[in-house]
Amino acid sequence: MKRTLGILLTAVLMVGLVSGCGGDTDPGTSGDGGGGGEAKTITIKLANIYGEDMTETKSMYEFKKAVEERSGGSIQVDVYPNCQLGSEEALGDGIRQGTVEMAILGGALQTHMPYVGLAEFPFLFRDWDHAKKALHDPDIMAALSTGAEDIGITPLGICPSGFRAISSNQAFHSLSDMKGMRLRVPNIPLYVTMAENLGVNVVALPMTELFTALEQKVCDGQEVSPSICRANKYYEVQSAYLVSRHMFTVHTWYINSKFFASLTADQQAILSECAADAIAFDWGIAEQEENDNLKFFEEYGLEVVYPDEAFVQEMRDSQIPTRAWAEEQWPGCLEIIEKIEVVQ
Repeated sequence: MKRTLGILLTAVLMVGLVSGCGGDTDPGTSGDGGGGGEAKTITIKLANIYGEDMTETKSMYEFKKAVEERSGGSIQVDVYPNCQLGSEEALGDGIRQGTVEMAILGGALQTHMPYVGLAEFPFLFRDWDHAKKALHDPDIMAALSTGAEDIGITPLGICPSGFRAISSNQAFHSLSDMKGMRLRVPNIPLYVTMAENLGVNVVALPMTELFTALEQKVCDGQEVSPSICRANKYYEVQSAYLVSRHMFTVHTWYINSKFFASLTADQQAILSECAADAIAFDWGIAEQEENDNLKFFEEYGLEVVYPDEAFVQEMRDSQIPTRAWAEEQWPGCLEIIEKIEVVQ
């Protein structure tokens, strides 16, 4: 835990230099971590599963530009968004094995890192400011990243996708309005449990099938962030949008530890600092993009509903059983959840 905390302090707060766990891979550098000898040009594959319009992808291009400029071209970054190198699960395998040097991932590694999905616990964050402060806290980030070292990856920081909301083919103004709706959620245990406790009928489908399922009324609605809803055009086959903000979707920047350890100290510093800057860039534009997307939905003709305090409290109360379920699944997780909740 202490070692992970040191890594995260470096990557996010840019205090000192991160040192990797060692390795014998050859990225074309001297590999001594101290710059002994002239560094050769190396190429980094940086991948995610999101489209070109997503804030995460925009931050990847910011990273590419900064790294190539600061390294004088000795480090080249090839950006692969939109599943070009495979699904999130495939990217998780790739970065562990070293076939992908860097990736931005969600919960694909939860089998190996039990707490990595806790940042998406239902109604965990009060607002954007709370989320930003909590997810930049070194102790919290270290706890969420427990297990990363064991699978050979180094976290460089957490970026936002945003608060999730619910699009549907009818407007909801209370929890009782939602009873019986067929809500698509990803086939992830936390999401399924959250939806079941809301009292809806859960439809677990891959995202690749979602638009057709909404169009053909296999589902009554779905829940993703506004940016994903707009990018995938789900609003075209829905009539209402509930700004429930029931979960906050995040993604973590990772680098293969052996690859990172084999770089010179200067190269490590460049990657750590440029990743921190790219993540800051993402945080800087994500909230405004959420607001822009909600305005777009209104202008398109969706009935955008901002739930009143009573409705929000109903939804929060429905998730009390989710806390007990989570503690059974991931013993000790409530301590992390409570640490996040008290951040001011």
